[in-house]
Amino acid sequence: MDPTNSISEGVFAFNPKPKKNAKNKKAPNEFAFFKHNDWYKSFDSVWSEIHQKVVEEENKITSELQSKVNKFAHSAESSTDTIPTIIMLTGVNLSDHKQLFKNIDDYILNNSKSFTATLWADSCTNIRNMIESLVYQIETTGGEPDSEYLEHDEDSDSEEHQYISIKRANQTLPHLVNWFNNLEANQAEEPTKKKSKTETEITTSPRIIIILPDFEAHDEKVLQDFILILSGYGSKLPIVFIFGVASMISAVHDTLPNHVISKLSLELFKTPRSKDFLNSTIDSVFLTPDCPFMISGKVLNFLNEVFLCYDFSLKGLITSLKFCIMDHFFESGCTQYCWPRKNLADVINNLAPEQLTNLKRVPSFAELIEKRKRTNDPPPPKTAQDYKNLIIEKLKELHESIKVFYVGLHCLQILVQDLPERDLPLGSDLRELYIKAMISTIIESNEYEECMKTLRFSSKPALIEKLKKILDYLKKPEVQLPTVENCRRKVERLLKKIETASPEVNSASESPSKSPSKKMLQKRGDLSQYCLELQQKKMSEFEIVREEVLKTLTSEVFNELLVKLTKLPFHEELIYNKRSAVKEAMIGMPRGAVVRALANPQKALQCNCCKLRDEGEILKTMPDICIVYKLHLRWATLINVYDWMLSFKSIVEPKSEDDEISPEIHARFTQAVADLQFLGYIKHTNVKKDHVVRLTFER
Repeated sequence: MDPTNSISEGVFAFNPKPKKNAKNKKAPNEFAFFKHNDWYKSFDSVWSEIHQKVVEEENKITSELQSKVNKFAHSAESSTDTIPTIIMLTGVNLSDHKQLFKNIDDYILNNSKSFTATLWADSCTNIRNMIESLVYQIETTGGEPDSEYLEHDEDSDSEEHQYISIKRANQTLPHLVNWFNNLEANQAEEPTKKKSKTETEITTSPRIIIILPDFEAHDEKVLQDFILILSGYGSKLPIVFIFGVASMISAVHDTLPNHVISKLSLELFKTPRSKDFLNSTIDSVFLTPDCPFMISGKVLNFLNEVFLCYDFSLKGLITSLKFCIMDHFFESGCTQYCWPRKNLADVINNLAPEQLTNLKRVPSFAELIEKRKRTNDPPPPKTAQDYKNLIIEKLKELHESIKVFYVGLHCLQILVQDLPERDLPLGSDLRELYIKAMISTIIESNEYEECMKTLRFSSKPALIEKLKKILDYLKKPEVQLPTVENCRRKVERLLKKIETASPEVNSASESPSKSPSKKMLQKRGDLSQYCLELQQKKMSEFEIVREEVLKTLTSEVFNELLVKLTKLPFHEELIYNKRSAVKEAMIGMPRGAVVRALANPQKALQCNCCKLRDEGEILKTMPDICIVYKLHLRWATLINVYDWMLSFKSIVEPKSEDDEISPEIHARFTQAVADLQFLGYIKHTNVKKDHVVRLTFER
């Protein structure tokens, strides 16, 4: 061993200091491997556009709440007796709880000069931790602490990334009071600057805003002491509390006794529901004709059920949609050529022969070509340019049909959205109508017929108002298409007809008609026709016109607008329809994954040595636990361990003629059985000592 230069170096170990600025390093891109592929470039372009719209919608929903919270936090009068307190009732179904309070924190910091501190229950187990965390967050993130109270990392590469650490002895409320007073004195000495008209900062004095996102998770005694201590500093520090309550407002009164609540001036705010986030994101981002990606009804219905019945997580929904887009572009090599609309003709005309061949193989387009070859009406394309022209024509038809489809959805939503809840089989949200219209022909469904039965009881003003709203939507410039223009004229004609219809019954039609003879009613159909005519004679003019309006809307308006997109060529390239892939990737099913891995390890290991010709085959190259698992399936309930081990030996060493089991084989078998028992497939039994019990069975 080399001699040391001093006793200290020989006795003590010097551990290197951790790099505290490592968190500033940018995270690697998980898709960097695919960045040169055409499918990834198209996916990245589409996802960047969609993600930007998603963020804008989230900000639009929460901006009003953030503005109200910020306004109250700075306008509430703080006194020596009470502390202004905001109670945010988030509800137990708001899974993106942490992100909501982070957005509020960022909004307050960006739109005011106040300082914020977020105190989570897991890091604030006692009063000392809460106060230290409060002082540290306020002084390190809110402003510049005094240099005499700081510790700097001298090994940092630059001053910009120096790590600041406040001495623990100075993380107290008296020190915070001195720091805040010095900060206000320094700001008062600075010359006032002329503010621009677009500046949105609050002009009042800065506040110290303390956010407790998980109010119910805090220890009651610690929380009570924390509030009482801070109430004693009400005259020295402008403190504002924000409590995140996930259950009910009564949780505050159950946690805090009267002498503590009397120190708080409470104000209640309610956050938007998870369903509001869902509707806004899906309707405004994905269910628009401008979105270059469409989801089939079955996939969206699955994601909708997961959101509403499982986690209520908007972040999880966006992740699932991102997977759908990525899988769609990765699996289909032609999608990137079909989705651009502005330069569609240039993209198709510049296709390479191999790319054109891939487009010809699209099932819906290949079926169209086969049909033309059989009927020769019109004749099938012959040259490559003929194919390109036909592809451009069919893609333009598909894009136009998508626009018309969304117009029909909006018109149908206007018609049925305000029906009573018990008479809403189609639903009132656009995503619900989209799911039903994509899965089947919606105007032929029983749900649609139920809605029409309810609409047959509509009053004249209500029906006129609905038709006017539909007409106003059809007049919008962004929906001006030949099919839409034709439907608009029909709606105008129906509106004029129903406005002039009289609600009174004609007296001439009320006179009793001559009863039919028996010869006239020889068939049951004749009787039903007679009853229908008799009923129509007693109907008013408005009722007759109302019936005609609903029939016309069904047969001539919605039948033309709600096109069945899955019957059009190239719909596979624009509509993602792999529900099983989404379910397998986004929903954790550990039991099924373990069974599949044990029964066919080649899928998990991706090796050729474990490739099976049939499901019952057992190879000696398979892992020991897989061999033991597939052997145990051959027994009913009780498994003889010795026979089991002999079967294992016969597979692992098929050419061995010695009946004696080697220690190596015995150890491998014992380890595999122990692993199988740990997974819960077998257990020991007291009935027979040399047997084990099988616990799982196939259906």
